[in-house]
Amino acid sequence: MNILDEVVTKLKGGFDKLSAEERQYYFAHLKQMEGKPVDLNSFRTFIIGLKDGIGRELVEAKEGTDKSLMLKARLKNIFVLEQFLYGPERAKKAIERYYHGLSEKLDAKQV
Repeated sequence: MNILDEVVTKLKGGFDKLSAEERQYYFAHLKQMEGKPVDLNSFRTFIIGLKDGIGRELVEAKEGTDKSLMLKARLKNIFVLEQFLYGPERAKKAIERYYHGLSEKLDAKQV
């Protein structure tokens, strides 16, 4: 028995005693509770979707309006968040490229 069933049993005496509207809420909450947990990849996908949506709105917004300024600020915030998400990964790849290039130069000098 999950926590939702426990509450329904304590408050209403069981699922069978719920009204049609209460059953809708029950199933909506149950779906949320059983949903896939948020992980880093789903959050990255969400950020990409936000960035695309803001970009589309910004293209259509008239330049110099409050809306365009607000959208630019939101987009800048998304870029900062994206750097936070991808920064360590990008730094690792940059370091790997650097040492790979250095290793190739050292190999070339030894030949």
